[in-house]
Amino acid sequence: MPDRTDVLDDRRFWAYLYGSACGSLGDSIEPEEICGLLDLSVDDAERWSRTFTGWYPGIFDHSDGWSDDPASIRVGLAGGVRLHVDFHPGDIYWTLHGPDMTEAILANAGPHWELPGLRFQEAVAIAAAVSEPRTLLLLLPIVAVTAGDDPTSLLRLAESAWSQSRLLPVTSAAARLAELWIRSVDLASEYAWRETSRGRWICEAQWSTRAAGRNRAKVARVNRLVVAACGTA
Repeated sequence: MPDRTDVLDDRRFWAYLYGSACGSLGDSIEPEEICGLLDLSVDDAERWSRTFTGWYPGIFDHSDGWSDDPASIRVGLAGGVRLHVDFHPGDIYWTLHGPDMTEAILANAGPHWELPGLRFQEAVAIAAAVSEPRTLLLLLPIVAVTAGDDPTSLLRLAESAWSQSRLLPVTSAAARLAELWIRSVDLASEYAWRETSRGRWICEAQWSTRAAGRNRAKVARVNRLVVAACGTA
């Protein structure tokens, strides 16, 4: 898997990420709007994303959009945890890797999506532990607005992450980008996260990798890595 962490400085990557990964739980983000906010050409952003993911005509018929060697972003987190985000033409996977060689799929955005992967509070804590606003932006597509969340606080923190990202040609675009994101993840507002007696979090949405009905050992592994990445293990 080629390490493409360099794309975190490329606005075309962020247009692709939010245009592709957001919308399974709410409203899709239109390419014209996000490209406009990031001062990009829609055609140029689309050509870039196809090259980045290894898309070619017929790949969905040939491999269901799966790449044998996907581009990958690898980010160091607290507690010795590493976040890998792997980009296939059809799916995007967020995976946590622990210092003891354990790993767990946190979320998947695409036709076979598994969302949400994180509580908003966890995404904020993970990014704060490494003092990097772009880490929060990388995690927001796998967060969902769930029962009990305060949308105003979520909007404010997402807007702040965009403002501090050094990606925007016009900083006033941050508020609209935050609004587009929250609309794209709001379908899960009828669901909630529940804390277990052991202090771990379970999601009531059955599509989540941390849903109550999932394999308990796998859910426990994800929870352990999330806690470590938050810097609270």
